[in-house]
Amino acid sequence: MHYPGKLNRRRFLSGMGVALATAPFFTRHLISAPPSETVIHASAGGSGMAGSDLEIITHHEFVKLAAVADVDITKAQRWKERFP
Repeated sequence: MHYPGKLNRRRFLSGMGVALATAPFFTRHLISAPPSETVIHASAGGSGMAGSDLEIITHHEFVKLAAVADVDITKAQRWKERFP
């Protein structure tokens, strides 16, 4: 039985051909762009091991903390105070 949404070898190869043909148009800007010196970091979790990792990561001079998401708002508030 043939399902219209089912991925078969022919559909896969056709999709890969299109992706490979269009890839140079999208990636040339990424390759030619100079690397940034700053790493912008977002974290899911701000306590436990995630908090320990954030303590170490944020001490590096080239890392900027952009966002922290945590289910406990009091723990996320601590990071918000340190990095407004």
